[in-house]
Amino acid sequence: MKLYSDIFISKPTQTNSMFVYLTWQRNGKQMKTMLEYHKAVNMCKEMEKLKVKPHIIFEAQCPPKSHS
Repeated sequence: MKLYSDIFISKPTQTNSMFVYLTWQRNGKQMKTMLEYHKAVNMCKEMEKLKVKPHIIFEAQCPPKSHS
């Protein structure tokens, strides 16, 4: 942490969250949103219950071990 003119600046904290794209088809259109990985997994489960076929697309080179 550094002090600049009475303002403290600290390094950003790292989190274990990874953002992914969630895609699906609706009325013939390709839909896409960006979510945290765990939220996307939960959304996929709910969408599959409704007979929607979602896909998770990873932006990073290394997907989480639970999905590889």
